Amino acid sequence: MSNNINKELQEYFNGQVLESPSDDFTKNIMSSLVNEKKALIIKPLITRNSWLIISSLFILFVVSISTLVNPAEIAVELPKLNINWKFMELGSKKVSIALLTFCILLMLQFTLITKRIKRISY
Repeated sequence: MSNNINKELQEYFNGQVLESPSDDFTKNIMSSLVNEKKALIIKPLITRNSWLIISSLFILFVVSISTLVNPAEIAVELPKLNINWKFMELGSKKVSIALLTFCILLMLQFTLITKRIKRISY
């Protein structure tokens, strides 16, 4: 059975003419690619400067709260829930430095990610 199929395919392909592309084939393809619209560039809703201002205000808020407010004043009592603020008593400077470091690293990460996305999209 496979011999019959092979013979039929051989006869079919022997009778076919091999087509070749025209001389202008590559030129036509390249010109059609050039004429296509470029990819849509999506602008962020919040610009980089706005993010810097927002994060700076957040850092300023965290630092001022952690240095100006006495942890004993913040104690909050809810029904069946006592929030323990002892981590603030360990050293507000340590908490402030940790939060500040976290925010700086977060901003750095955002800038690196946006640069990478912009590089990939072009």
